[in-house]
Amino acid sequence: HGFIQSVAAEVEALRRHSSQQDKARIEEIQALRDVLERQRAERKDTVSRLRYEFEEFVHTKVDKIMEYVENMKSKESGDDASQQAQIEEINVKVKEVKKNLYTVQRSWGKLVANFISPEGSSYDANEELRKSTVGHEDPPHQTPLLSSSLTTVGP
Repeated sequence: HGFIQSVAAEVEALRRHSSQQDKARIEEIQALRDVLERQRAERKDTVSRLRYEFEEFVHTKVDKIMEYVENMKSKESGDDASQQAQIEEINVKVKEVKKNLYTVQRSWGKLVANFISPEGSSYDANEELRKSTVGHEDPPHQTPLLSSSLTTVGP
């Protein structure tokens, strides 16, 4: 009977030892699962934070680029408007100069018609100019003083 008790005690000791090892392994497995879960949560938080920071960075850069583009458009538009205003101002001045030249040409034509060559007179200004330059070494331009082909150009 002593042998059976000793075997029973040994079996009981082995059961307790096995049960303790099972508990220890279950606790170790649970601890490892907890560590894995924490690491997953940390990775998930890190990835979420990085994604948020990246999206914020991208939005900031996109906003800056859009602002830059808008500034360039407004500057170009301002330059275009300024240049157009200058062109229009020059156009007005050119028209005014043409009008004034037309007036000068018309007045000159009247002066020539009325005072230099009155009707019935045989006065030729070009002939007089040629006579006054005879004997001079450097005659003035060979172009006539009065053009016989005075034409009027309107504004």
